Amino acid sequence: MTNSKETSFFKRYFPHNTAVVFPLLLVCTLIMAAYMFLGYLMPPGTLQQQQLVNNEQNNESNEQNNSSETNDRTGFENAVVIGQNTAISSSADTGRVENLRLAADALDGTIIEPGATFSFNSVVGDVANDERYRYAPMVLDDEVSFNRGGGVSQVSSALYIAALYTNLVIEERHPHTTTVDYAPLGLDAIVVYSEMDLKLFNQSEFPIKINAVSEGQTVTVSLLGQPLSEGMRIEPLAVLIEYHMAGAPLPEGMDLDPSLADSSFYVIESFREFYYHGNKTESVFLSRDTYVVLSGSAVVMPDGNRDASK
Repeated sequence: MTNSKETSFFKRYFPHNTAVVFPLLLVCTLIMAAYMFLGYLMPPGTLQQQQLVNNEQNNESNEQNNSSETNDRTGFENAVVIGQNTAISSSADTGRVENLRLAADALDGTIIEPGATFSFNSVVGDVANDERYRYAPMVLDDEVSFNRGGGVSQVSSALYIAALYTNLVIEERHPHTTTVDYAPLGLDAIVVYSEMDLKLFNQSEFPIKINAVSEGQTVTVSLLGQPLSEGMRIEPLAVLIEYHMAGAPLPEGMDLDPSLADSSFYVIESFREFYYHGNKTESVFLSRDTYVVLSGSAVVMPDGNRDASK
């Protein structure tokens, strides 16, 4: 039987819903007891440490969100591959592999801002005086010699060809004087620090990002940015103008060095072709280059076919 004094006490302080209040008080009491018991079992500072971990995770999440917002502001949220080229060499030189990797890593992630000029030499640096680079074959002045940083021009050539598919302005580019096996005649780009550079000007209103990766003797360069207007397409074109056999008379009407008479060489003209919905609208002249064919070298013709040396 319920004590009359107890009944009057609860009726006085809990006049309504007495049957609900009792279970609620019991649950709250059990929760508080469990929390206190848990704090007794856990080492000092554990709860505080867990709180710090939670705070760090929240901060990382906020940083990621801020980074995403930054990417949106830089204009890469709708970026696509607008130009790409893969340059493959048949060289077996191991030092070249490391040089390609270093140059591609230096190039990878570079952003060309609107209205800015990109300089390959400024980004990659003076490889001839960089001890990280190894000695490897390098084509220079109609000769193949071993120099520190040999092979880096394969990376610049891949970038040059990728750029020709975009609206980047070619401010500076130099051809090899002899043939190379990783780029078609007329579409290569040699770099020599403080002497010959590859410079690209971003005339668009959006930034362009360079992605570069190497694997063995293969380099792939991709350019990410805003796509061209719908229906627009740009393609590089190289045309064989003249092939000269060693000892044959030099062709008339061509401005050639007389010393070439004893050499086999190619004369190539390169262009940028602009298309709109499949129809060519413009052909922009890029350069006219002469390549001497060295004994034992391979030749990549403008159409992509590789011929044996003449």
